[in-house]
Amino acid sequence: MQKWPFDMLTGNKGEWTEAYVFLRLLAEGKLSADQTLEDIPTAVFPIIKIIREETAGARDYNIIDGDVHIVDAVTQETILTVPKSVFAKEADDLLGRIKKAKGRSNSFPESEDFLKSVDVNSLSAPSADKSDIHLMVHDYKTGQNPTLGFSIKSTIGQQATLLNPGAGTNFIYKITPPSDIDIKKINTETYIKSSANRSLSKITLRIQELLELGCKIEFVKVQSDMFSLNLSLIESDLPELISYMLLYRHRDQTSYTRDLVNILVNENPLSYDLSRGHQFYHYKIKKFLTDAALGMTPETMWTGIHDATGGFIIARPDGEIGCYHIYNKNDFETYLITSTKLEQPSTGEDENNPGFAQAKPKKPFLFGWIYEEDNEYFMKLNLQIRFL
Repeated sequence: MQKWPFDMLTGNKGEWTEAYVFLRLLAEGKLSADQTLEDIPTAVFPIIKIIREETAGARDYNIIDGDVHIVDAVTQETILTVPKSVFAKEADDLLGRIKKAKGRSNSFPESEDFLKSVDVNSLSAPSADKSDIHLMVHDYKTGQNPTLGFSIKSTIGQQATLLNPGAGTNFIYKITPPSDIDIKKINTETYIKSSANRSLSKITLRIQELLELGCKIEFVKVQSDMFSLNLSLIESDLPELISYMLLYRHRDQTSYTRDLVNILVNENPLSYDLSRGHQFYHYKIKKFLTDAALGMTPETMWTGIHDATGGFIIARPDGEIGCYHIYNKNDFETYLITSTKLEQPSTGEDENNPGFAQAKPKKPFLFGWIYEEDNEYFMKLNLQIRFL
């Protein structure tokens, strides 16, 4: 087998999992949409081919009987034919390497040799959308062979993010105290308490202190105008709704999305008429999570057109692969709301001077402390969503 001493493929566990999923799907020739992974005909999609854009051009990996035929998508010339059993062995080997890997970035020369021998020269297939892999499948329900884009989520290594954080995902709140407050004292004392006991969140301590002092904490705006408009396009009151969910996340130190939605229902901060059982909060959060899963990102104008047209492919710790298909809308939405949490990224706060930013923070999100601006008090909370 040809050796590739230069341009080594390196990546984190999630990126290597994309390569693993590619190999495993070619080996099995099917994608299960049933979460028990039983071969129920209506819940299994036979894979006709996997389509990849490579440096040498587009490639079709056609599955025909027991072989994978690698074809130039333009000329339709067959470049190479490889038995599916070879892909199965290589997938098993790569899974073992991913599980044993340590550190943020890894290279696996043996797996790289095979990938490059079958014309795969990058871990993540280049894509202009949010899809990590494109499959042509046979749909038993319709009798058609659609080409669908799927986003790959790995539970083999670190849990994947659904919504990545940035300075623009800060939500800004105005703090109105009944009288003057010493924000330097609050910032410093809560930081010291949190440092002494890591189970105590400094942000939670600050919010609880403000509430005990009788302060009002009121949402002002999303820091990014683009993200705010994207949220408003999904649901007009979504920025305010998420601001409450984010506030409750820190106030109660509760991160699971499903629990936070229940808190929203109980407190009903937007005063919806819930007397007849309408699930306003569940519906709006599900709609938000679905759009975030299938294409919406904070700093790109959202048009409502989903990129990942198939849904999610889930790679489990044991290497089994299943999918949550967008055709099964209810299952897909339930999965999103029960399998995500609101994460707290690095704040960028200066440990030697609480309430101020580090000189050169690694992640300049700059949130989580009380600050003063034009003789008024404010606080920022950052939104990041990760899978459980």
